[in-house]
Amino acid sequence: DKFMIDNKYLKQDNKNALVSFLKIGIFDIWMCNEDRSFNNFNLLYNTSGKIFVPIDHVCCFNGNNLDKEHYPISDNESIIDSPFLSRFFSRNLQQIKSDIRLEILNDFKSCVKLCNEKLDNILNSAPLEWNTKPDYLRQRLRFLFSENWIKQCENQFNRIFELRTK
Repeated sequence: DKFMIDNKYLKQDNKNALVSFLKIGIFDIWMCNEDRSFNNFNLLYNTSGKIFVPIDHVCCFNGNNLDKEHYPISDNESIIDSPFLSRFFSRNLQQIKSDIRLEILNDFKSCVKLCNEKLDNILNSAPLEWNTKPDYLRQRLRFLFSENWIKQCENQFNRIFELRTK
């Protein structure tokens, strides 16, 4: 998206923006969000914090299909697979690329663990008018916390990250 690539606020060496962008990218991989991509960023930019803020999660779980078996999003359905990512990697940030990648993956694992620990509270705090069924959702969301799924998400993130930051 030309607006994102040419935006004057999104200068190279903006580590906060880069890290927030990558965190959203791995979150979308984990949640099977097919809607946020290079053609449809669905992001706001907080100029004071210099971070991205995700909006519009309606296509999580492969288009909001919790009744069907989940599957990984394709690489081109991820915002990480965009020319925009390489815009962040100036010579200075290229030198700490491995550190940034590890920071994202470690934070991802911590957040997944915390989400798993708090899942009951999260599901039980949904507004009544949403008509959620916490037991059904808990059962359908179990895959998010499996070692296999987490590893698959990490592998996809690493693959796209390496391709786009060469």
